[in-house]
Amino acid sequence: MRAVRLADSALEDIERQLPPDLAADFKRHDLRPVLEALSEHDELWEDASVPHGAARRLTIYGRTVAGFHLFGVGDTGDPREDAIVIYFIDIWSDEFPE
Repeated sequence: MRAVRLADSALEDIERQLPPDLAADFKRHDLRPVLEALSEHDELWEDASVPHGAARRLTIYGRTVAGFHLFGVGDTGDPREDAIVIYFIDIWSDEFPE
């Protein structure tokens, strides 16, 4: 099992990009299942994400939004092996770019 953490900056991204009712639905129906999958399947982060500068980017088609990107890096503040922190979330509420 892999430790996966959302940085405060990622939570702020959600609040900045979505109205409160949609933000709550997004967290519950889109974000939570992805974070759980990343935590439960160690290989998923490396297999499904792509390098993006010093980080990795995971692209997901949403249920309550059109889609979103999660940007993450190794969590150096967590002593557990292979821990990651998601520090930025980019959300498209209506139309996801190709």
